[in-house]
Amino acid sequence: MADAAYFEIIRKTGGKEKLYIPGYDFNTGFDYEYGKLIWSERKDHLRWEKADKSVLVVYDGKLKNRSKIKHENSLFGPAFSENGKRIVAVETDDVGNNYLLIINTENKRVEQRISAKENEFILSPKWDGNKTIVYVSLDKQGKQLVELDLASGNKTSLFKSGSMDISQLEVGEGFLFFTANFSGIDNIFTYLKSYGKVYQVTSCLFYTSPSPRDSCIHLVCSLLV
Repeated sequence: MADAAYFEIIRKTGGKEKLYIPGYDFNTGFDYEYGKLIWSERKDHLRWEKADKSVLVVYDGKLKNRSKIKHENSLFGPAFSENGKRIVAVETDDVGNNYLLIINTENKRVEQRISAKENEFILSPKWDGNKTIVYVSLDKQGKQLVELDLASGNKTSLFKSGSMDISQLEVGEGFLFFTANFSGIDNIFTYLKSYGKVYQVTSCLFYTSPSPRDSCIHLVCSLLV
C-alpha cells in the first residue's frame, strides 16, 4: 500500500517537517500563507454518489486545528490573498457553470461572486496583491492567462496559448510563472508583466539509459538565466 500523501515544510537549511496529512481524496492544488494551509477535499454524499462535492479545508499550523469552508456547490483551487485576509476559490454548480468566489478568511462568508463566461472554465486562480486575481481560462479557443480587477470587474487577457496546455499558475513580483508544454515536454515559463512577453525558465529533456535489468527514463532540467 502506498504511503498517504502529506504536507511537508522544507526549510532553506535543508530540514524537513511533516505538517499535516489531508483527507484521502484531496485535490492537489493548495496554498500556504501566515502559517495556514488551504486545500480542497471531496465530501461524499451518504445516499447519492452524484451529489458528492468538494469543500475547502483550512489547517492552522500554529493552533493545530482544522476547519472547513462549506458551500452549496463544489469549491476548489483555493488561494490566500497577499495579506491572508481573503480567499479566492472556484465554484462549480450542478450544471457545470463556473464562478470565482472571494471569501473572508475569518468569518468564512462569501464577499464577492464573479461569473465566468458561457462555456468558460476557470483554473488555478491566484492573487496578485490584494485587489487583483489572475487565473487560467479555458474555452473553445483554448487556454489563456486572464487578469481580473476586483474593484471594477474588468478582465484583461494577458497571454493566449491556444491549444497548448498551461497549468500550475504561480505569482511573483512582476512575474507570472506557469507550466506549459510548448516544446512537447512540460517546462516552467514566466509572463513578464512589464513587457507583456513570455520567457522560458527551465529546459527539460527526457532520455533513456539502458541498464542490465531494464531501461530507465530520466528527466534532465537546466535553469535558463
